[in-house]
Amino acid sequence: MNEWKNGTERYLSTKDRDILLNSLSQSTPVAQQLDLYKQKLLETDYISYKIIEGESTKEQYSELIKQRSEWRKIIRDLEQLL
Repeated sequence: MNEWKNGTERYLSTKDRDILLNSLSQSTPVAQQLDLYKQKLLETDYISYKIIEGESTKEQYSELIKQRSEWRKIIRDLEQLL
């Protein structure tokens, strides 16, 4: 599996994301998966606020911003399965 790591988070390549989505969809209901990824976005919304308010920079959170983008892609893919 192609992945890179930042702290405790792991980021998947597009190919690996597709494989993961396929395996998850076979074992976990799509609605549950959607809730999981939407919850991850909610838990990291604070990053946007910190950047907007000037307390942090995009560079400080660049890896987590990439992960959030990946979660949004997964959410869109899962929504198409409903």
